[in-house]
Amino acid sequence: MLDLLSLTMKRKFELLYLLESADAYVDLQTIAWELSCSERTAHDEIEELKQSKFSKYFSIFNKGKDYMLVFNPGITIDIFTQYVLKENAHFQIIELTLYRDNMNVEKLAKCLHTSVPTTYRYINSINEALQASFNISLSSNPCRLHGDEVNIRSFYTQYMSERYLVNEWPFDNIDEDALVELIKIFSPNFFG
Repeated sequence: MLDLLSLTMKRKFELLYLLESADAYVDLQTIAWELSCSERTAHDEIEELKQSKFSKYFSIFNKGKDYMLVFNPGITIDIFTQYVLKENAHFQIIELTLYRDNMNVEKLAKCLHTSVPTTYRYINSINEALQASFNISLSSNPCRLHGDEVNIRSFYTQYMSERYLVNEWPFDNIDEDALVELIKIFSPNFFG
């Protein structure tokens, strides 16, 4: 799912995952090697993350050229990922096309507070990632996914699992409690 992010943001995520998975400080040379970039680029990425709007969720400590990531209490890498995905324009487009009927590029642009050409660029970028990973595409007028139904379901399954926490209900127009009761009625062995 992170394929929908820009190359810069993907590298920042790789950096965060690397630091988060380490039990101790990680040296800059290892970071650069893991990210397939120069030490200077890795250092710049770390400094950008320290100064970014996302730094309210974590702290990056260093001892010379060794770095460690510590998330704030109550924040995990998964929760942080969901915050980022929620704010990302590509994911907002996917969400808007999933939950709203009759979306077109003009309506998307208005919802995203961007221009129509920028929205088309977002859709083209989304299509590159969707085509490569799921063999599906997003049409622009009306905005909806096209492709094999199994692939579309696979995409939405992965999307929902990465975008929402386990205890979040993503459907505003469906009563969660009523749906659970309906499932209990029609499949008694499911909950028993």
